[in-house]
Amino acid sequence: MTTNPSLWLRPGINTSPWPYMKFLRAVGIRNELRTLMDINATASNRKVVGSLSADRRTATFKLSLDSPLPVNEWALLFGDMVHNLRSALDSLAWELAHMDGAAPDARVRKQIYFPLCTTQAVWEAKLAGPLATVPEQFRAGLYELQPLRHPDPRDAVVLALHEFDIVDKHKSCVYASTMTHNLGAMIIDLKDSAGNKINFDPRLLSLAGPGPFEDGQPLFSVSTERPIAFASSPMNVPVQLL
Repeated sequence: MTTNPSLWLRPGINTSPWPYMKFLRAVGIRNELRTLMDINATASNRKVVGSLSADRRTATFKLSLDSPLPVNEWALLFGDMVHNLRSALDSLAWELAHMDGAAPDARVRKQIYFPLCTTQAVWEAKLAGPLATVPEQFRAGLYELQPLRHPDPRDAVVLALHEFDIVDKHKSCVYASTMTHNLGAMIIDLKDSAGNKINFDPRLLSLAGPGPFEDGQPLFSVSTERPIAFASSPMNVPVQLL
């Protein structure tokens, strides 16, 4: 980030506040989504329940839900957040192209949007065309955000943002997944028929990995040498939106 004040964009002072307003709207929607997810986690009756194999030497833990997650409602907010972020970038490019009274060629005005260049040649073509009027001091900032600056352009955040925005126009792009990929987060209580705690080798703990956040979804299982009479887990299973 530049520390030169002459290279700063000041919403409402040297540029329109609209791009920053779109960004702030996205932040607000993100906070709303996070709050709704937290309320759901607090109010719902999510549990992890254990079941035993026939030989009682393997306990399988599954997710238990009293009601489905409101994923479609969350997806609406997520899509709105993504759209506002993408719009913020496009409106930023528009403002930069019109700074200080600049008048882009009428033939390229409809092509003025935030570029997503995966090669240097495409970037240079944008500078020679729709972004030709962007002040020189702001071109470096746009360039640093281009996918071509990423080790693998296909994994660039701005490209993923664009693709999410496109997908959201046609269908939900959000799915709820379980997050049980961390051994350190496992809380397991195993007891034998006498009520004694059963210790187990962590290497015998098998994680199901990400899966649909739905009732009955397997989370993990553990095997022991001693027969298991009681298996429980008070752990909380966080939701991951994909």
